[in-house]
Order: sequence, then structure tokens, then C-alpha cells
Amino acid sequence: MLPRPQLTSIGPLDARWFTKEEIKAVLNHPTSINSHKRQTAIDIASQQGAATGPADPPFLLPWNTSIAGQLISAWAFESE
Repeated sequence: MLPRPQLTSIGPLDARWFTKEEIKAVLNHPTSINSHKRQTAIDIASQQGAATGPADPPFLLPWNTSIAGQLISAWAFESE
């Protein structure tokens, strides 16, 4: 059994495990903050008269310009 997240002085910490497939889905999501396709997807939705763009991914990852973002991307796509 995994340990429960600890409470801190700023409140409870939220911790979850994600599969490689879940991480890759977020990295490839058209509105992911890591996706160069984000603005394109928003522009297309706007041109089609949609009030909003595509739904946001279920969770966000660090920017791909950060060390953490680079490590996550390298891990997620290492076998491709």
C-alpha cells in the first residue's frame, strides 16, 4: 500500500501516479501547455465559431522548456 500524502503548513499535498500512456496523452493533447499545437487548436475552434477551444487535458505537466518537462518527455518517448 502506498503512503498517504502528508499535510503541510500550506495544506494537503496532492500526489498521484500516472502511467506512461497517460503522460503521453497529455503531452500530445492539442491544448497541453507543452503542445505547439495549442494555439492552432484554439484558432481553429475560433474560426469554426466555437465559443471555446478544445477541452483542457485532465492534468498539466511542467513546461517543456523546464528541466522537469524535458525529463518527463524523454522518459515518455524513450522507446519511440
